[in-house]
Amino acid sequence: MKKILYDQKPQTVTVSDDTYNIINHDIYFFGTDYSPLNINKVLNLIVINYSDKSDADFNVAFSEYQELYDAAKRRKADETLLQEIKKHFEKEFYRKQNLPVHGERFRFTLTKKSVKKLLSIDGIPKEKLIDFWDDPQSKPEFRYKTVAKYLSRLFESYSKLPSAERERILFSDRYHMIEQIIGGKSKGLKTVINETTWLHVKPYKIIYDVNTGYNYLVGISSLDPENDGYKIAPFRINRLRNLQEDNSIDPISYKEKSMIEERLREVSPAYISTSAMEIKVRLNQNGQYKINVIVRNRPKIKQIKELENGTAEYTVFCTEFQAKNYFIQFGADAVVVEPKSLNEVMKNELQNAVDKYNT
Repeated sequence: MKKILYDQKPQTVTVSDDTYNIINHDIYFFGTDYSPLNINKVLNLIVINYSDKSDADFNVAFSEYQELYDAAKRRKADETLLQEIKKHFEKEFYRKQNLPVHGERFRFTLTKKSVKKLLSIDGIPKEKLIDFWDDPQSKPEFRYKTVAKYLSRLFESYSKLPSAERERILFSDRYHMIEQIIGGKSKGLKTVINETTWLHVKPYKIIYDVNTGYNYLVGISSLDPENDGYKIAPFRINRLRNLQEDNSIDPISYKEKSMIEERLREVSPAYISTSAMEIKVRLNQNGQYKINVIVRNRPKIKQIKELENGTAEYTVFCTEFQAKNYFIQFGADAVVVEPKSLNEVMKNELQNAVDKYNT
């Protein structure tokens, strides 16, 4: 085999409409002003961080049959028969994978790092990835017809994952660093919150929040540990900037972990920075219908008091921030009664919206 040059290779790929929409969703929701995403960057990150884990790879897909295969092998089944069984699965796998996909067709460019990763994946036509590839062992009996076919199936596999798992793929390096620190490799981390200010963080756990559908790094943080102390805080992984190890601070203590766990018993990870409280909200009949069907960010309901004209007063237990995020979408069907501070916040938010419609 000749020396390999990792050339950038443009690819034309077709994916289903749903997959295309999910990829564009991730570009918008996981990108930030200081770290924007585009389709080329996202697709290359999927190739680099997910290729060897996706069921677009036969070895991964075959794992669901591996237990049956291994059981037969332990019973000293005929080796030739075992190989024929595996070959049958392989043939059927590639037959299905090479079927046409209908949907959105687009063009993007593989980076050198992506090309290098693809060359390690079985079943991909390497000679179509590297112009002068001439390794006969890279040409198995059954495989993808084109690199684009593989990429199509890879992106389809990615799109079926929950959003938190997709985020873990796109920000694999950040997750790895955080998990290394949590595992005791260093005491803490620091992240830039603007061009000149560092925030020192003692990480505790990465936790999935069922209310928001995102992962959060939960821990305690401080701008000035020596003078201001630490506060409990959640961090979206994609919003951490210039993440670095920080051995200038003490590691998180048992007492600090207990404090975080106590707060987590009250609120979900996204709202852990402030304590929960009782909030009273008056709902008309439409509002009562909405609170039963809108589950994202819904607070804990502690009490329902029937009022006149089909209205009801709900007592919920959450932070003011969560209540604002949840009930603002109810419009005129919900009125926050207590606390008065939140009543004013909601009033101002809705008035601002009205003012914009009147301009």
